[in-house]
Amino acid sequence: MGKQDSRDLAASLVPEYAQPWDKEVERRVVRKTDLFLIPLMWFGYGLVYYDKAILGGAAVFGMTTDLQLRIVVDPTTSPPTVSTTRLSWATSLFYFGMLAGVGPLTYLFQRLHLGRTIGVAIIIWGAIAMATAGVTNFQGLYAQRFFLGFSESIVPTAFMVIISGFYTQAEQTWRQCLWYSATGGWTIIGAAINYGFAHITGGDLKKWQYLYLMAGSLTVLYGAVFFFFPNSPAQAWWFTEEEKRVAIERLRMGQMGVRCQKIKWAQIREALLDVKVWIISIMMGAAYSVNGAVSGFGPLIVSTFGWSSYDALLWQMPLGGVCFVGILAAGYLSLKVPNIRLIMIIVCCLPTIAGCAMIWKCDWYYHAPGPIAGYTIIGFFAPVTSLIVSVGMVNVAGNSKKSFQAAAIFYFYNVGNIVGPQWVRSEQIADHYPRLWQGVIGCYVLVVVLAATLYVMLARENRARDKMNLDEKEAERVAFDDLTDKQNKYAIRRSAVRLLTARPSIYVPTSRSFISVVAPPTRAIKPYPTHLLARRWNTTDSQVSEQAPNPTETSEVENETSEVQNEAQSSIDTPSEPSPAIAESANLTEATEEYNSAAETGERPSPTEGIVADDASTSGSPQEAKSSLFTPKPTVYIGNLFFDVTESDLVKEFTRFGTVSAAKVIRDSRGLSKGFAYIDFVDVKAAEEAVANMNMQLYEGRRMTVQFAARPSHASRTGRSFESKALNPPSKTLFIGNMSFEMTDRDLSNLFRGIRNVVDVRVAIDRRTGQPRGFAHADFIDIKSAMEGMKVLEQKETYGRKLRLDFSYSSNQAPKNNPSGQVSNRGPSDDL
Repeated sequence: MGKQDSRDLAASLVPEYAQPWDKEVERRVVRKTDLFLIPLMWFGYGLVYYDKAILGGAAVFGMTTDLQLRIVVDPTTSPPTVSTTRLSWATSLFYFGMLAGVGPLTYLFQRLHLGRTIGVAIIIWGAIAMATAGVTNFQGLYAQRFFLGFSESIVPTAFMVIISGFYTQAEQTWRQCLWYSATGGWTIIGAAINYGFAHITGGDLKKWQYLYLMAGSLTVLYGAVFFFFPNSPAQAWWFTEEEKRVAIERLRMGQMGVRCQKIKWAQIREALLDVKVWIISIMMGAAYSVNGAVSGFGPLIVSTFGWSSYDALLWQMPLGGVCFVGILAAGYLSLKVPNIRLIMIIVCCLPTIAGCAMIWKCDWYYHAPGPIAGYTIIGFFAPVTSLIVSVGMVNVAGNSKKSFQAAAIFYFYNVGNIVGPQWVRSEQIADHYPRLWQGVIGCYVLVVVLAATLYVMLARENRARDKMNLDEKEAERVAFDDLTDKQNKYAIRRSAVRLLTARPSIYVPTSRSFISVVAPPTRAIKPYPTHLLARRWNTTDSQVSEQAPNPTETSEVENETSEVQNEAQSSIDTPSEPSPAIAESANLTEATEEYNSAAETGERPSPTEGIVADDASTSGSPQEAKSSLFTPKPTVYIGNLFFDVTESDLVKEFTRFGTVSAAKVIRDSRGLSKGFAYIDFVDVKAAEEAVANMNMQLYEGRRMTVQFAARPSHASRTGRSFESKALNPPSKTLFIGNMSFEMTDRDLSNLFRGIRNVVDVRVAIDRRTGQPRGFAHADFIDIKSAMEGMKVLEQKETYGRKLRLDFSYSSNQAPKNNPSGQVSNRGPSDDL
């Protein structure tokens, strides 16, 4: 039980290794998630922001006088000198409450059901907001503001964690920006509401009391909705079972997990010692220094520019518009252009600094345009803070560490909001509040410096990771082990330049030129455009060019014969791969692919004695070879096994169907189980009963796949090694065989990582089914580059498969010394 608790909740729903999924189902998953989560979170965070900013509106409705928040300190001056220190503390105490509440409430939603915990906290927040109408003095307001902040503290932290658990890294920035844009949207909505309440006449209550009753009522209703919120994508009620699996599988490559409810103190200690965590958190505190002043004193500050109190409320709308548009624009650019977040943080800091300088240094007179223009453009602080949140959440993995990062961001967010109001001194109004604007400008200069530092750190970590020889299959296995970004060497650091990082699917780049050094000069090599490579992989475009008839070939029959021969050639040193259509109908795709992964240990699978003849004796037509694959054999494939299962466990479980002659759990080079095995029965009847009774049955908590093996078992070996040796003289073109049918664009990009001077990659597509045929050709600029590329590819695997590599020639360049009718050992021709 303890082992299961320590893993991600998603681990119980999906297998250890990545499974293919329908892209249409994935689009449906994203669309449903967007339709439910984004409006819900946008409205909720809007209430959070409005609840903070409502104090500034209430201040111009007489609240400062009614609750003694503004007092005269020197009546002898003209006009009398007043102090708003109590208003400053009323603003800051809200964030002290948030500081006190974020720790215990974060612990609660980490340990308890996410939706119900958030719902209870929001309902309490709404009740406290309504109670503000009964406050009669500033001491009561101080208490109300503290507990209001305490109950409200759960919302931003929970929203950050929710987004990171439902969306991929490439999607998170845009979605974080969508709900965070409520900062600007509700500045506009709140200004309109406040302006409307300002014109209320009559009634037993003050105008500011009506504001708090209305806001509190909306908050209570909103909190009730969260009782129906799921704990993770695995429990999302708006998904079908298939959509739940896809919703989790698509998060696997990010290595960030979904949700784990166990507190892991080792992850907390790691977060405390992680410099990135503190850089991001300090950036958040510095960036939010301006918000504390604007939310509590915005209308009062604008009124000093020569505008009436009611007009000052309306001037919050342009500020909100800049916040709203800026947040969405920043998120959209982050979606379109990879790894640009930190650069955009630096860019957005500049207008904020300029706006503060304009308010400080421009003349303040009746309806002065300079200060109001500066006040409007300081709204660029909003995209800065939204991008900081996104950078923090996409670069941290491990649920406990992720929760700590969210809490740290939120702590410093509160520190910035506490400090900001304290810089507003009413006695400095004649000098244009110099302490406030000096403090904000200094904070944003600090943000620029820290963002540049973090950019360099992340870029360095990515370069170090790219130099490591990583097993992509192992990355799939550990994706839901709830590892931190430091423990998981496969985790990718976002927001820093990394050219080989997979792009968001909607980003279609233009063709780029890479600089490649080839002796002796330096020359620019313009590779095949990345987006066209994706088209070749996902469509049959490559087949059109590859199957263009050769001038020497005069009939379609010759082309078909060449195709059959090429398939036979590609499988001489590796087990044959069945057509995807046949494999699907026979339900043997997984068995065939997993069987081929034995090449990882440097061994070639050999026939079980007395069951299947040697490859040399089974040569026949390709059609006969394919049909023989699906003849029931006494060898059974067992997939999706629990990793602690041993051969003796399997023998004990399967003996009831007949005598087991051999059992083999497939293990990697470290001796760890890969999650599948083979069993040899004495006769076929026993194997048939095992398949009929055990397929898709639960065993040790996992649902097994039990099928006839497409090839003989690994239980016995002849000792021959599986080696991919080049049989042809070197050429500019490499043949790459034994590729998995399930390879994606990302897999293809990973396969060619670290390989230079590639001009074109052509993946063979079956003209009848439209599916990949399991091999490809790569063209290089010269023979030397092709040889270097072969060396790199020899060290790589895809989905547990060892690649078969050889140099390739077009049909009119092929060696002519083979006897007629003999199958060549060279790779398939380029002219398929």
